[in-house]
Amino acid sequence: MDPGARKETLERVEQGVLIESGRDLASESAAIRSLEGLGLIRSLGVELPDGGAWLRFMGRDVPRLLEQGWRIEVAESERRRWLDVGLGVDVDGERLDLLPLLVDLVQRYQADFSLPTLARMEDEETLQVRLEAV
Repeated sequence: MDPGARKETLERVEQGVLIESGRDLASESAAIRSLEGLGLIRSLGVELPDGGAWLRFMGRDVPRLLEQGWRIEVAESERRRWLDVGLGVDVDGERLDLLPLLVDLVQRYQADFSLPTLARMEDEETLQVRLEAV
């Protein structure tokens, strides 16, 4: 639905049935002004000018909107996550996640990775372990 469209009714299809409902254009305009007052930019979707504005909006403004009866849906795109942390290496062009490997090593070599054993080791000392074939 385009909020700028001045049609008096809203049409949508649910389970193959056309449903028409009346619109309250004055309330819709007030809602749009309210969102613009929070710093939202009108576009094809709803955008904020930067990451800091997004965090402020989510922390301060979303709870207020929910109290006012708004329904907020946040869709996360795989391509645009704001935080993506991983521990891995590339081997022959294939990305390998190191976290499961490290957890397995710590579990299998509990004595070698104990705090007292690690505390006795010199900074440059190495600990050799056998890796399973991936």
